[in-house]
Amino acid sequence: MSSDFEAYEQDFGTLTAEITNKIGRIPKLAGEEKTQLVLNVDKQLEEVRELLEQMDLEVREIPIQSRGMYNSRLKSYKQEMEKLEKDFKRSRIAYSDEVRNELLGEDGSSSESQRAHLLDNTERLERSSRRLEAGYQIAVETEQVGQEILANLHSDREKIQMSRDRLRETDANLGKSSRILTGMLRSRRKKVTHIWDGVRQDLAPVHTAKSTKSWLNDHGVGVLDWPANSPDQNSIENLWGIVKRKMRNKRPTNADELKATFKETWASIPPQQCHKLITSMPRQIEAVIKAKGAPTKY
Repeated sequence: MSSDFEAYEQDFGTLTAEITNKIGRIPKLAGEEKTQLVLNVDKQLEEVRELLEQMDLEVREIPIQSRGMYNSRLKSYKQEMEKLEKDFKRSRIAYSDEVRNELLGEDGSSSESQRAHLLDNTERLERSSRRLEAGYQIAVETEQVGQEILANLHSDREKIQMSRDRLRETDANLGKSSRILTGMLRSRRKKVTHIWDGVRQDLAPVHTAKSTKSWLNDHGVGVLDWPANSPDQNSIENLWGIVKRKMRNKRPTNADELKATFKETWASIPPQQCHKLITSMPRQIEAVIKAKGAPTKY
């Protein structure tokens, strides 16, 4: 970016030197040659203005830490441009006076004070024009900023609307999931109630004792009917067998030690083993059916 700026500086220096030389020659010429020179200077001044605009754009692209130096140089070039324009206007006014004198004679010549007054008014008009241009530029930039803000607000509004739609969809899905889970729980409760509507036990004396029956009756626990000689497919029996095998090498000497040993052994059985026994029930039932009620490996 800085190399482009320096190239514009070289062009600026060349053009302004040529313009300064030509402005100094205007009062010394006459007729068609002077007219052509004035037009040529006016064209070159327009080129200088375009150069300054390009330099201004380049400065805006330069990093902030290096921009100050280039801004100062650009400001001095703009001041030099203003001086050239003033010098050119003075030479044009003198040229206009000469043309008018040629057309009207000595009676149409203006005084030095009138010329100065006209020059002052021209400069004042130029300053007003520059202020108007600056105000217009600020208005354009403000409009651009406003358009960007509106675009951002529109984008944010779309994002908020999308988030709201997703929340509504999530809420609907949660409601649907809640209804499904509620139905599953109700179905599960019915199944559990159906499974545990009575105790299944064999006809061992401890189960058929009067005290046992009385306790079950007092606590509202039903007992499923069970034939005297039936395949024992209760998983608790397998669990008792595991406990017996684990306690085989234990040697408790009294009832308290026996209870402590049993509790310790019972706690050492992992839940996975209990689950395995429960999940084997379909295979056990299938084996009993296949054996037609005869003993099985279970």
